[in-house]
Amino acid sequence: MSRGSAIEHAVNEKFNGDKRAPELIAIERYKALQENQGWADKPDVEETIAPIAKVAWPYYQKIADGKRPKMQQKLNFQSKHLQRPIIGFLDYMFPFGIRDCKVVGRTPSKLKQSYVIQGAVYSKVFKMPVTFDFFIPMAREVRAVSIPISEEEVRYGWKYFMKAAKAIESLIETIDPTEVMHIMAFPNLEAIWDEEERKEVAKLYGLQ
Repeated sequence: MSRGSAIEHAVNEKFNGDKRAPELIAIERYKALQENQGWADKPDVEETIAPIAKVAWPYYQKIADGKRPKMQQKLNFQSKHLQRPIIGFLDYMFPFGIRDCKVVGRTPSKLKQSYVIQGAVYSKVFKMPVTFDFFIPMAREVRAVSIPISEEEVRYGWKYFMKAAKAIESLIETIDPTEVMHIMAFPNLEAIWDEEERKEVAKLYGLQ
């Protein structure tokens, strides 16, 4: 967590015009985060900060192509299907799309479910393509891999997210605490189905 935040901070500051080397900015931020959280990562984690920062900044410079992105853009969206707003922050929003920075331990071959859900929400709310940029510290180098979220993944992720959000809201609104386990085990599926699913079920059972 601290490592990824430090790398993002370094890229942000470079876009903001900081003249220092990105690795110096990242290490300074990383140490401050470690001090604030009251515990330290393993020494080998800190050793990867500088190499990652050296790769991440020019990587985003190339992506930007002279265009400064909006950084930490706030997401605050009220869906008509939910009672509470969807709130979050984007890493980088360019005129041509959204980029999310990830520092991971292994080279991904595809997006895991949590990233698909995250990217689907970004894509649906802002109506822009979303790409995840992974920086992976290896033994002798730092590898950078970019994976865009597909239209199919956006459909799946958004549907999954909306179901989960509706289910959580039903739990929040439960006044009787003895009903919580019942709702978790036997949720009101009709309440969290979308219109397409309702039609499919109605057709299957001959309902209106």
